[in-house]
Amino acid sequence: FQKENISFEKVEKLSPDKVYSGGCLRELVRLMPALQRQRPASKAPLVASGVDIDIKEEVSGGGLLNTNVLYLGDSLFADLVDAKREFGWLTAAVLRELSDEATALRTDEYVATRQTIDILLSTLRLVQEEMGMARTEEDMDVLDTLETKVSESRDRLNSILGNKRFGSIFRARHQPSLLSQSLKRYSDLYMSSVEDLVNYSPQHRFYPS
Repeated sequence: FQKENISFEKVEKLSPDKVYSGGCLRELVRLMPALQRQRPASKAPLVASGVDIDIKEEVSGGGLLNTNVLYLGDSLFADLVDAKREFGWLTAAVLRELSDEATALRTDEYVATRQTIDILLSTLRLVQEEMGMARTEEDMDVLDTLETKVSESRDRLNSILGNKRFGSIFRARHQPSLLSQSLKRYSDLYMSSVEDLVNYSPQHRFYPS
């Protein structure tokens, strides 16, 4: 059919010399049998909430789960949630916002400020051990001063990362941000650009830090 002088035709197979846009994950699975995995020798029904019955019938004899697929997307909830939850694929999030943050993390100012925070926190623990159970007013003033310096250093980190109010996209002040929690749940890898993979072997094994 045609829409605004653009002609559309139904895709029945994928060719390696063409670029495709639009569609959805279910159509991709239908057109690429290699994405499917044979069901185990069990009579238990395949449970995949949100997947239409006709798609299940299209891949009769095969399941929709295949952990040999790495699916990349630049929208966590629009691209990766279904790929992970419904199809069981490995997923990688492409977040352009990471580029600026990764650059900031390598600056001398960030490294020095991060080390300052670590030293201050270590000092807070040590001085409290020396103070013992009984605390004087002078002791409390020392603790307040050290905590203020920690807070000031954390504000400086946020400023270095480019956002004085929010700081890192992975943190909401002292707690993990919603993005961080969602990435942990639905994404196996994350990067600022697909080009970040160019220096890795297709057989490279990534491990959590």
